[in-house]
Amino acid sequence: MSSSSLSSHSIALQSTSHIFDARPRYPHLLTAKRYRAPSYASPPGNSDPRQRQGERGVTLVLAHGSGFHKEHYEPVIEDLHRLIAVSSATSRAAPRIDDIWAVDHPSHGEAAILNEEAFHRQGRMDDGAREYGRALHAFLTLPNAGIDVDFSKRRLVLVGHSMGAMAVILALLHPARNLRPECLVAAELVSGDPELLSAIRSALARGCAARQDVWGSREEAALFVKRGKMWAKWDPRVVEIFLAHGLRSLPTLKYPHGGANGVTLTCTVDEEESTSRDVDGALQICESIRAVAEQSPTHLIYGAVNDVLSQELKNSLIARAGGPRNLGSVVFVPGAGHLIAQSHPSKLAESIYNILNAPPRSKPPSFKMARL
Repeated sequence: MSSSSLSSHSIALQSTSHIFDARPRYPHLLTAKRYRAPSYASPPGNSDPRQRQGERGVTLVLAHGSGFHKEHYEPVIEDLHRLIAVSSATSRAAPRIDDIWAVDHPSHGEAAILNEEAFHRQGRMDDGAREYGRALHAFLTLPNAGIDVDFSKRRLVLVGHSMGAMAVILALLHPARNLRPECLVAAELVSGDPELLSAIRSALARGCAARQDVWGSREEAALFVKRGKMWAKWDPRVVEIFLAHGLRSLPTLKYPHGGANGVTLTCTVDEEESTSRDVDGALQICESIRAVAEQSPTHLIYGAVNDVLSQELKNSLIARAGGPRNLGSVVFVPGAGHLIAQSHPSKLAESIYNILNAPPRSKPPSFKMARL
């Protein structure tokens, strides 16, 4: 385990790095970071009654999008804690977060390096989102694997973006059926009516296949990224995080003859593309989303810009979930598109804050707890 700190204006966040090893119960190593902030002092006479009563805060578990890694959430985490700090100074009922865990997909980020040989040997796969769901389920339920936390005793809030949004729902749908989070937050969930989804998945796969993934040096890669149209839309903090954690030195098993200073993507293009091919995972979510929403309050966050997911696809998923009344909330963030975690981390943090700060929403009179 290693530790580091982040500074978010006046908020000092502490992070520790962890390796989860549950082999042979789960076949891959997982890498995670735990983020915590110091307790926020309440002004005199305004102490939080929940603290006096010993009530625990929530534990957030974050799952990233395809091709990215757990550190992409750090600006969201920083901005979320800043919102809570401001709220805590004036309100007795500000949300309380005990800790936040961000977990890499086993073929992404730091985990990709640890599991490189296994994924290289497996070859082309088509279950990227389902694998992430299995990984998250293992991380949250299997004991004695290097994580000294019993998540079954935590007030869990599962948060995912894109592939990660698929993964948190697929973790809930694991055959063991033993996850009971307080709520789910799914940003830009890639699911909906199959006929609408097919064209989008094909376009995503083509984009992955055409992506440059080797550069002669880190400096060359940084110049390429900072001149790229996609990255120009990102929050500068996320760009720097991508350059720090999204690249690895050559040689690798995929590129065994790379130059001495060369770099490639930490997550290979093949592994990123595997999530675009995970049709079965998307269909499973589409068929189960209503039951999921009736078991755990489910909040959908979309970008208002329909640059990847069409409005028709978004509407189809909301309808399959039973409509807005059957969901915890549905939010469309102005100006944001599919990569909301990269381009609008502050707005995503604000949306998560509002979910944590809102009173529980009652279900319609016809609501019945569903068995998944």
